[in-house]
Amino acid sequence: MFDIWQVDRGDEDGGPLMKKECVLPAVVLDLLKLSLKEDSFQLFWNNAIINGMFKEPSGPTHYLSFRLLGSALPHLSIAQLKEVLSGEVMMHYGEHVVSAQKPDRFKLAPEMDTYVSNFLEGCQDSDKQLAVMVAFSSLTNRGYPVVPSVWRVVQHLQPAALQQYVEWLKKMFLQPQLDKLLDFSTRKQKDNQEGQEQFVFFHAFFNAKKASADIPETGVKLSVPLDDRTRGVLVNSFFGLLLSMHHLPQPEDSAEGAADNRKRALGVTSDGTMWIYHLVQYASVLLNQPKHIQSSQPFSPEQREAWDSMIESVSNLKKKSKKGPTAENTAFQQLFLLVGMHLFKAP
Repeated sequence: MFDIWQVDRGDEDGGPLMKKECVLPAVVLDLLKLSLKEDSFQLFWNNAIINGMFKEPSGPTHYLSFRLLGSALPHLSIAQLKEVLSGEVMMHYGEHVVSAQKPDRFKLAPEMDTYVSNFLEGCQDSDKQLAVMVAFSSLTNRGYPVVPSVWRVVQHLQPAALQQYVEWLKKMFLQPQLDKLLDFSTRKQKDNQEGQEQFVFFHAFFNAKKASADIPETGVKLSVPLDDRTRGVLVNSFFGLLLSMHHLPQPEDSAEGAADNRKRALGVTSDGTMWIYHLVQYASVLLNQPKHIQSSQPFSPEQREAWDSMIESVSNLKKKSKKGPTAENTAFQQLFLLVGMHLFKAP
């Protein structure tokens, strides 16, 4: 059945072979409507789009999927809208928008703006309008919104939807919920991010005395030195992010459930290790380099003893977890690590 999806391929960057017409074949939308009529939308979306079209190389086939996403908005229920707008197609659309910043790249964002604008203008259901606005506003590239900060489509919102959308924006700005965002990194960003995650931590709590080849941050000088007020803001922001990225497993969680949580949690790396554990290891390296690095708030002997005791306790817990991980073990590791990190904020 996938013969109907075949289109001319061009290069990923929108080269001369690429068809740039804003065209969505009628048969594609007809199949979407048929799947909704026969109550098989999930099957259609997963098999034809995610496991079909997105198995093709990046280019026109993906653009066809984005156009179908935009065209489908008026035909979907709230549940279906939330599902497709928080899934793989939406994520790939965000990657396209970010990767197509250069003037010579083909850009599909203006078309998507038109799709969303037409949907909002023709939709009288404020709940559906809000669902679409929140979904697109939740699409972020390493924390930065993909849609414009001033998006003209809001002119079509119903008063109730507009009020709730503004409340959502205020809440996300004042009390960020990072786990609610559809965040992604492009392939280039993933390739370049190795070894760059701890830059903010270093400059928030340490000063470089002498460059060290083992610690790249010591060779980086800030163009504007940090004063106490700016450092305070940086420290509070760092700990706000640190706490928001970690969920302490509840005692009643099963070992299997805890494993699932580790896979889903933002605070866990791809190998299952808590991100904060890597951060603590990095902090220990910095604390043991007095010739090259000076802490902005040096530990007293008692505080250093508390830090070393925390490291030892976590090490013992990790040894026990090898026999069989439990939610309690994971929770205590996380608790000790968080308390240890707070020695930098409030010794």
